[in-house]
Amino acid sequence: MITEGETMPHTPLDADETLDAARRFRDQLETRGVGAVVAGVFAEFRRAISEQLLGATANATVALDAELTGGLFGTTVTAALSERTGRRRVSGHAHRIPGTPDCEAIHLAVTDAERTTLITIGTDEPGLRLTPVETGGLAEFPLMDAVFDNCGYTEGPAFEANRRPEWLTALIDHTRLVLCGVALDCVDRMVRETLDHSVRRPMGGARLIDQQAVRHRLGDIAGRRQVLDTVARRRPGPVSAAHLALLTTALLPEAMNDCAQFHGGRGILWQYPIAAHYHRALGLTALIGRRDLLVRQIVSERYAEPDSTCDPELEQFRAYVRGFVDTEIAPDHREWEDDGELPRSVFEGLARAGLTGIMIPAEFGGAGATLRHTQVLTEEFLRYPTMSVLTSLAVQSHTVLPLLAKLGTPEQRTRYLTPSLAGELISGIAITDPAGGSDLVRSVQLTARRDGDDWILDGEKLLITNSPIADFLVVLARTDPARGPLGMTLFVVDTTTPGFEVAATLDKAALRSSPTGWLRFTDCRVPDAAVLGAVGDGYRQVSAMLAQERLLAAACSAAIARQCLSTAWRLHGNRLSAVPDSAAEDLAQTAVVSAFVSDLVARHRTGDLDDGEVALAKYTAPDLAQRVIRHCAALTDGGAFPDDDYLTASHADIRVPALGAGSSETMREMYTARLLVGRGLRTPHPTPEFDAGPQHRRN
Repeated sequence: MITEGETMPHTPLDADETLDAARRFRDQLETRGVGAVVAGVFAEFRRAISEQLLGATANATVALDAELTGGLFGTTVTAALSERTGRRRVSGHAHRIPGTPDCEAIHLAVTDAERTTLITIGTDEPGLRLTPVETGGLAEFPLMDAVFDNCGYTEGPAFEANRRPEWLTALIDHTRLVLCGVALDCVDRMVRETLDHSVRRPMGGARLIDQQAVRHRLGDIAGRRQVLDTVARRRPGPVSAAHLALLTTALLPEAMNDCAQFHGGRGILWQYPIAAHYHRALGLTALIGRRDLLVRQIVSERYAEPDSTCDPELEQFRAYVRGFVDTEIAPDHREWEDDGELPRSVFEGLARAGLTGIMIPAEFGGAGATLRHTQVLTEEFLRYPTMSVLTSLAVQSHTVLPLLAKLGTPEQRTRYLTPSLAGELISGIAITDPAGGSDLVRSVQLTARRDGDDWILDGEKLLITNSPIADFLVVLARTDPARGPLGMTLFVVDTTTPGFEVAATLDKAALRSSPTGWLRFTDCRVPDAAVLGAVGDGYRQVSAMLAQERLLAAACSAAIARQCLSTAWRLHGNRLSAVPDSAAEDLAQTAVVSAFVSDLVARHRTGDLDDGEVALAKYTAPDLAQRVIRHCAALTDGGAFPDDDYLTASHADIRVPALGAGSSETMREMYTARLLVGRGLRTPHPTPEFDAGPQHRRN
């Protein structure tokens, strides 16, 4: 046992310990009630406090005021210390202390103007009164109120007021994250039960789940839970326990209300599990933390850009790209936007800097980098409103040239890839037809038919980046309409080919300097050597490419949200502080969504991703960025951001990642379809296996 007033050496809990504890308590939800699991979480918290005070576990409870813990376990303490007749005394009261009156002691934190002191009061102390209180839905987690009337106590460690010691901060964060994990598991159960109910419940001759609004609302709740759960488990980036707690305590009652609503009148019947979830959700929310205190903590920490990767090689690359953007892009990007034109010299400069070949294997003359390098590049470009340059670069560096490196013949690589890496050629990819967008299976109408040793292309393509200035394009065409997705093929088409024309250069409200065209192919004859990859394999290759494109769109959106917030705090921090609730939620969501996207990008290299996760990131990040932009705009004067006009440009440009590579509504539908697998409704369409039978092989 340590002597009175001493502090015991303590090793802060690390992330692995937190994850292990969260996993252990989540597993207990399979056999125990939520209240019992929460009681177990508190028992470990109490034990750690006892060890700090006494050097051994005691049958004691803990009462730490909400101001000290951010409202953890909902306890509040009002007490004062004094000394009478040579003995220390404490008077005051504490509300909602976890535990029962049969405990042996109470560990109490008492704060005055200068310091916070941890003390221990024996429950046999004269003047102490303990009263059980109603727990509201968590019967297995008992609470009590305490009144201290000149009670004696033993003094423990003390620290400066409003400056928690490291061990206590680590313990509070650890416990809060474990409770968040329990709450997120409860949300998961609510959503799964409601999905099952909505599939079974008839509604106007169909089923409740057949209504898109119902599907998307449940999908949004499940998606928010998955984002928080992924970040809580992996903790990539500077996401704090306060960020996760604020968003979890907002999600839990919202999910509870919507899921109960979708049950209709059955939602109040105990035979349905949703009634029990509804009963306990608010109590669990109150134990994680008090919203006003979490908001205060997040806003006081202001905003730190999560751009440090802790990887020396990536940070060196970041510094290199930052220098390039500062000197080669930033000085002229406003002029390019005003002119609505991106000079060819920009592509030459990007190639000289080695950025055009960032994703190309070294054996073909590229850098052989990862998608994490691309995320870093995106963050650095988007410190300025340079989405136009980034978009034109990405089409070439992350779509066209990787396809050539992967699928091209030696002749195609020599003719197109090598000069593109040198900045001599500009390219684009023509996928979207005027009749459609994300649904490639049905929307692709441009055809390619055999004519001897050639192919003849007929049709149109719309919204094709770089096409008005491109030297060649990769074109997706339907070569066998009867075979659906297995009847599509990629072609490399020179823009000087007879029968090809740019019908119009489109005038856009966003990405002004990134050239975008409407293309027309009329009896456009190309040789068989123009086929890229195998005949009939185009859809599969484009689908694989879309996953990467969607991650990049999410990374762009997260970077814009961070930069808007950073700029807003720099120019209008006093106004943001005046609406702390909104500001804190934007800060927390931006930190969490950015970390989620970073986690997916990191896992992209190993292939440890599914389409549902990518779709979730693709619609969540642009939606967040648009919301942040609106909130920042509402707090500014007409001139908003006069130093770089970032807000105005981003307000227009963010529409592109929200629409490109699959609109937000399409991505919601894709994500929700994943949730419904195995529930008797429908399953997502997998990419078909390509079988290069004799009739589909290249001649």
